[in-house]
Amino acid sequence: MYAPICSPQPFRPLPGPDVLTLPPWIALANEPGSSSGDKRTSEDGKKMRQTADNPKLLIVEDNPEIRTMMSLTLRSEFEVDTAGTFDQAMEATAGRSFDVLLVDIDLGGDRSGVDLLQRLRAEGYGDTPMIACTAYALPGDRERFLQQGFDDYIGKPFTRKQLISVLHRSL
Repeated sequence: MYAPICSPQPFRPLPGPDVLTLPPWIALANEPGSSSGDKRTSEDGKKMRQTADNPKLLIVEDNPEIRTMMSLTLRSEFEVDTAGTFDQAMEATAGRSFDVLLVDIDLGGDRSGVDLLQRLRAEGYGDTPMIACTAYALPGDRERFLQQGFDDYIGKPFTRKQLISVLHRSL
């Protein structure tokens, strides 16, 4: 059984080998930029550090808990930066390049992830892979987002393995 790591519901750890089970209060203490946030642990338990060779990833997600969980999940394999709004994403990309962007569709404001995609494509991110990360998971939603210009799609909820797989597939 796969348990989601990304869900609109409050975080509740579920048993299973493929599930990130840190409670939110620990996750927040390990948010990138905190004093303990630069240490990484590989799957075999060894300490590792993020290197300059890791692909640069921007996570654009308006839900702070989901943003934190994705950041924690991916920071051992990617140089992770995050944004919670359209404007923060535009600020993060100004004068900086990313190898891949993971973009929530519903950003909670008057502009969506589709608006962000279109703006970034017009401003120099034409060839950068952008992945729609969304709770829109009805039949046809994936195709709709791909037609709108996203390079790939992942529906919420998803597992750690699914998230890493879609990111590596896009690189």
